[in-house]
Amino acid sequence: MTFETNWLQWSFERSSRQFRMYVVEPKAYAPKTHGDIFDAVLRDFFDTGSGQAVTGNVSAAIREPVEADLIVFPEAFLAAEDLVRAMAGFVRLGFQCCVHVGLRPDLENTNHLFSLQDIKGLLEELKAIPSVHADDLEGFEMWFKKQKLGSHFNLGCMFLVEPKGSLRVCLHPKAVRAGVEYGALTDTHMTEANLLSLVTLVPPNSRYLSVTIQPLICADALSLPTDSMGPNPIKAFADSSAAHFPRLPADHVDIVSLSLCTPVGEVAQGKGNRRRWKPEFESAFLDAGKRDDCFRHHFASFVMANFDEIGAQKGGLSGACMPVPFPAGPYPEGVSMWSYGKHESRSADGWKCVAGFGIESAGNGAASKESKNRPNLVCLDDVSEPLPHVARALGFTLPRLVRDNPVGGKFPGLTKLDVRAVRDETMNAAEHG
Repeated sequence: MTFETNWLQWSFERSSRQFRMYVVEPKAYAPKTHGDIFDAVLRDFFDTGSGQAVTGNVSAAIREPVEADLIVFPEAFLAAEDLVRAMAGFVRLGFQCCVHVGLRPDLENTNHLFSLQDIKGLLEELKAIPSVHADDLEGFEMWFKKQKLGSHFNLGCMFLVEPKGSLRVCLHPKAVRAGVEYGALTDTHMTEANLLSLVTLVPPNSRYLSVTIQPLICADALSLPTDSMGPNPIKAFADSSAAHFPRLPADHVDIVSLSLCTPVGEVAQGKGNRRRWKPEFESAFLDAGKRDDCFRHHFASFVMANFDEIGAQKGGLSGACMPVPFPAGPYPEGVSMWSYGKHESRSADGWKCVAGFGIESAGNGAASKESKNRPNLVCLDDVSEPLPHVARALGFTLPRLVRDNPVGGKFPGLTKLDVRAVRDETMNAAEHG
């Protein structure tokens, strides 16, 4: 399979080398509540007391607004109509940060896959937004018009309001089918897509570097069998597909933004359970930094948003994976840190939790490890006690892009880690009304 390509360049104001991100972990995969959760998160993040909700009708208790360049939500999360409504709200209120979110056709249908008719309707609604930059949809629409009847796709979307008010949109389809997307029925069997998408954020001030983001959906990051026997969207750059891109301003990917809906493994630990990634994801993080067929991702940071609970199974581990070591130091409550490398004399390379849940240290949760341990994961911990929240959000600042760090210099790690429990008073009132 040869990938078609869709490369978008968006104007993005930067006043420093820092890039701040939030990953949002809803408490449970429950599609009928997702629109309300999305509204609650945006109110919690941005409503500064004006009394005007971002996309809903009632404002929750106000906290300090967040600083964010990228906010990531899980896979199969936001209904198409709620997406359009949210975009209009961002334009109206002038919020200038990237949002990456997994989509579903509607809230009523349990099926998260889009039929061709669903996609056609979404494109029409997006084009009807007055401030939308219509050219952004051309590459996706050209790809869409070539698809066979009966196809059903898993979609994600990244959007941004530029400083001058234009709404920029990147629709991207999932290329690698997860195990649960093999369906006995046509409309529940995901069609593998062959569209490779990139978004480059270009600061008007050339003093600062551009930031290239690859938005992906869950299994897109994994090396799983495909019908076409082709590579996943990370390794696709090493084959002929990359030749179809126009020349990029920088031949690399800085951030892989992953919308997830996947259970994870569990390791018993004390009174609770410490979650850890499935081996396929751990391998994907390692491959990006060392395999030659992932050469455009050697300096890429992965940022990931998942559901805390998916039916009866545990999800979670929303956070970030960096291809560089972090300095030792205390980490906030509710956050765990995993390091890859040799943690003991003569031991084999492997992952080890070095700070956070269940880790006792005389240094108040300090992470102690050798600098050669790489990469490193920072994730939201499991919650052992029930909390009155609809989602938790983990925020962190990348002080500089990995490729912006001096050769041989010590990487400063992630800074300003922030865990926010998001409540939705409108949902709580409905439950107790």
